[in-house]
Amino acid sequence: NTCDWLLRDAQYRAWTSRPQGLFWVKGNPGTGKSVLIKHALESMRKQIPSDLVISFFFHGQGVELQKTPLGLFRALLNLLLEHFLEYLEQLTAKFEDREKRHGAYTADRWKWTDKELQEILFSLLTRGTHHRPTIIFVDALDECGEAAAKSLLKYFKDVMNKAEHENGRVRVCLSSRNYPILDLDTIPAVLVEERNDRDIRWYTRERLKEIQPKLKREQIEEEVLSKAGGGFQWVFLVTETITEKNLKGTKAERLLEELRTCPQTLGELYAAILASVQETEQHHMVKLFQWVIFAERPLSAQELRSALAIDQDSGCTSISKLRAHEGWADTLDDFERYVKDISKGLVHFQSRDIWEQYVPGGEDSDREAQLIHQSVADFLMNSFLSNIDHGQDVFPSHAAAGHFQISRSCLRYLTLDEVLGGAQLPRGILSSRFPLAPYAVRFLFEHIQKVEKEGIIQSDLLSILQWTPKSAIMRKLEGVWRTLDPNSAHTPQGWPFVEATALHVLAASGSKSAVDLTLKTNYDEVDSTDSDGNTPLMLAIREDYQEIALSLLDVLLKQQSQSGTNHITDGSSAKKPLENTHGDLNSRNNDGDTALDIALEQRAGEVILKLIEAGADLKYLGRETALVSYAISSRNTKLLSISIENKLDLDGAVFFALGDRLSQRDSVLEEMVSELLKAGADIARSSKYNRSPELENYDEDESDDEIHGTHDDDALFLASRRGLVGVVDLLLSHNALATRQNYLGECPILVATEGGHVETVQSLLRKEPSSVEIEDSEGRTALTVAIERDQLGLAKLLLREGSFSNSGQFLQELFYSLVEDGVTDVIEIILQKKVINPDDTDDNVQTPLSKAAENGQEAVVKLLLDTGQVDVDSKNKDERTPLLYAARNGHEAVVKLLLDTGRVEVNSRDNYERTPLFWAA
Repeated sequence: NTCDWLLRDAQYRAWTSRPQGLFWVKGNPGTGKSVLIKHALESMRKQIPSDLVISFFFHGQGVELQKTPLGLFRALLNLLLEHFLEYLEQLTAKFEDREKRHGAYTADRWKWTDKELQEILFSLLTRGTHHRPTIIFVDALDECGEAAAKSLLKYFKDVMNKAEHENGRVRVCLSSRNYPILDLDTIPAVLVEERNDRDIRWYTRERLKEIQPKLKREQIEEEVLSKAGGGFQWVFLVTETITEKNLKGTKAERLLEELRTCPQTLGELYAAILASVQETEQHHMVKLFQWVIFAERPLSAQELRSALAIDQDSGCTSISKLRAHEGWADTLDDFERYVKDISKGLVHFQSRDIWEQYVPGGEDSDREAQLIHQSVADFLMNSFLSNIDHGQDVFPSHAAAGHFQISRSCLRYLTLDEVLGGAQLPRGILSSRFPLAPYAVRFLFEHIQKVEKEGIIQSDLLSILQWTPKSAIMRKLEGVWRTLDPNSAHTPQGWPFVEATALHVLAASGSKSAVDLTLKTNYDEVDSTDSDGNTPLMLAIREDYQEIALSLLDVLLKQQSQSGTNHITDGSSAKKPLENTHGDLNSRNNDGDTALDIALEQRAGEVILKLIEAGADLKYLGRETALVSYAISSRNTKLLSISIENKLDLDGAVFFALGDRLSQRDSVLEEMVSELLKAGADIARSSKYNRSPELENYDEDESDDEIHGTHDDDALFLASRRGLVGVVDLLLSHNALATRQNYLGECPILVATEGGHVETVQSLLRKEPSSVEIEDSEGRTALTVAIERDQLGLAKLLLREGSFSNSGQFLQELFYSLVEDGVTDVIEIILQKKVINPDDTDDNVQTPLSKAAENGQEAVVKLLLDTGQVDVDSKNKDERTPLLYAARNGHEAVVKLLLDTGRVEVNSRDNYERTPLFWAA
C-alpha cells in the first residue's frame, strides 16, 4: 500500500500518542500531500474510533468558503458542534439574538465574522475537548493564500499552547507546500518528496505495466523514476503521455528517447504540453482557462459549454447560432472530450457532491470543470496567461482580461433572442434551457467590478447590453432578471432601469470609468429618477460605490457654481437647504429616503460630508440623531463639528458615545465628548438613540448589567463603570453629579469600585468625597464593595480620601466585620480617621476589643489598645471580658497584651461563675 510509511514515521507516531500537538506534512507541488492526508485521515478513524476525527481540505479553485479561513471555521464548527452541545447552545443563543436584533441571516441582514467564529472554535478546542479527544486534518493550507496561512498557523499554535494549560485533548495535522510560513521548524514534520520514493516506484510500474517488451518497459520505468524527484503529478503527466503513445503503436525505443528529453519541472512540463497547441486553437484554449480560473465558482459542463460558445466579440444573437460554434458539442460526453483535448488534459470534469436539478427528469448539472492540480493554476497565472497576445485589446493583467471576457460573455448570453423570449418561463425551466443564465445573473456585477478595479475603461457596457430606455429588449431582460433573482439579492434595485437613464445603469453597475465618460458630455441625467424615485446618486450610494457618488456630487456642485445658486455649508451657521437648478438634492425616493438618508444607512463617510457641502438638509425628521450617531460611532470629528455648528439636536449624544463598550482610553472619543459638552449636550440616556449593532468594539459576551450599564441613566455612570477616567474628568468638569443614583441606588463611585478602576475612583473622590457613604438599594457602599471583592488597595483609598460623617452607622457596622475578619490595614485607617467609636457594642453587648480577643487577633487588639479609647475589662451580656475570651480560646499573646495594660480584673466571673484562670487551667 502507498502512504503507509507515514503511519510508521516516528514523529507521526509520537504526535498520535500525545494529548495535544501539531504535525506538518510538507512537500513541493504535486508530491501527493492530499492523498497522504486522506490516507492518514481514514487510518486514524479506524485506529481510534472513540476519538472525533474531522477534516477540511482547502481548495484554491473552489468557491469562497472553500479557500478562506472563514470557510474553515464554519466547516469545523459544523462538524464539531453536534458533539459539544454546550457550545452549540451558546452559538444558537447568539444566532437567535442576532436574528432578533438585526433580522434574518438568510436575508443577508448580518454575517458571521472570522473573529467570532475562531473565538468559539478556540474555546471549544482548548476546553471542550477535555472529555472528547478531537483530531483535525487540514489539507493544502497554502491554497488559502500566504497571509491567511500564516495567520492560521499561528492560530493553531495558540490553540495548542492553551489546550496544554486547560487539559484540552486536540491534535491538528496540517499539510502545505514546502516553504517557511513562520517558525515551522518548531513543528514535527515530514518532507514528502524525501519519503515517497517507494510509492512512486509502485505507481510508475502500475501505470506502465502494459508496455512491452519487459526490458524496454523497465528502462522506461528507471528513466521516469530518475527524473521524478518525488513528484506524483509529474509522473502522472509523463506516464499518461507514454501510455497514450504506446496505445497508438509508438515503439518503446521512441518512447524512451522522448522521455530522456522530457522537462523535469512541472512548470516546464506544462509549458511543453501547451506548446503543441495550434495557433488556431489557442484562442479557444485561453478562453477555457479564463473561465475555469476566473469564474466565481466552478462551472458545470452545461454552463461551460455555453460559456465557450459565446464570446465578448461575438455577433451571435441566438441560441441556434451559438450551437453552430465550432466548440459546441451535442452531448456532454463529447464536450468533456473536447475540453480534455483543447486543454491538453489540464482541465478535467469531476462529479459534484451537491447540485440543483432544475426540472424533474431534466439533465443534471452534476459534473464540474476544474484544473487537474493547483500547480496548473499557478503555472497559468504566473507564466502562460501573462504571455498571451490579446490582439487590439490591451489589458493590464491576465486577471483583467479574464474578468473582461467573462463579464462581456455573460451580457451577450443574457441578450440572446431565446433567453429574452423565455422571460416569462418559470425559474427551473428557464435555468434548464439556458444553463449559463443563472451564473450570469448571479455574478455579472462582481465581474464588472473586478474589471473596474483593474483600471479598464468600460465604455462598451451600454452597447453590449443593448440598453435603450423603454425598449422591448430591456423589458424582456427585466423579466429574466426578476425570474432568476426575484429579491434582487445580487442585483441593483431597479435593474435594468427600463424607465430610467443610461446614468442609472452605469452607476448601479459600479463602473466609475463609464460614469465619468458619460458625465463629460451629458449632465442632464444627473438628477433624473427611475421608477422607484431613485437618482443615479442614490443608487451609487446604496450599492456602496462611494467614488461614483462623489463624482456625481462633484457635477452637482459644479452646476450650482455655474448657476450661482451655491449654498455650501461652511459650518458657520445653519444653512437653508439647497435647491439647485437641476432639482432638489433633498428629494425623496418612493421609500421616503433622501441621498443623505441612504448615505447614513450605508455609513458612507466621504459621501455624507460631500452631501453636506452640497447643501443637504440636516434637520429633516430623525436625520439629526442619525447624523450625530454616525459621526460618533465612526469617530468622524469633522462631521461632529459640522453637526454642532449647525445646531443639531445633541441630547443623548454623550451617553450614546459611551455605549461603544470601550475598555481603554480613547483620545478621539474624549475629544468628541468634550466638544459635545462644550456645545451644551446633556449627559442623560435618550430613547432617540438606539445603539447600532455594527459598531466596532461591540462585544456581546460581556454582561449587559456590569459593562453596558443597563440600569444607568446618564453618561457619568457608563464612564465610571468602564474606568474611562479621562471622560469622567470631562463630565465632572461640566458639573455632572457624582452623587446621582440610578434606580438601583448605585452611584458612580460604587460602580467604578466594582470594576476596580482606581484612577476613576480617585477622580470621583476628589469631586465628591462624601459619595463613599451613599448606599444602594441593597445597602452596599463603595467601601463595602471594595472589601467584599478583596480590593484592599481601593478600600484604603476610599478610607483615606473619603469624607465620613461621625454618625455614620454603616461604617460602625463595617468596622465590626473588619475586626471579625482581622483586616488590620483597613482597621488602622478607620481608627486614624476617628469616625467611629472603637468601644461601641454589638447586639450581644460585645465590643470590638472583646471580639478581637476572642478570635486571637493580636495585631487588632494592639491597635485598639493603642487608641486609649477602649474599656479593657468590658463585659458582654454573659459578663465575659476580653481576657476571659482570650484565656478560654488559648490565645496566650492576647492574654499577655491585656494583662500588660494593668487594667483588667483577672478574677472576674461570667454568668456561669467561670474565671479567666479557670479557662487557662
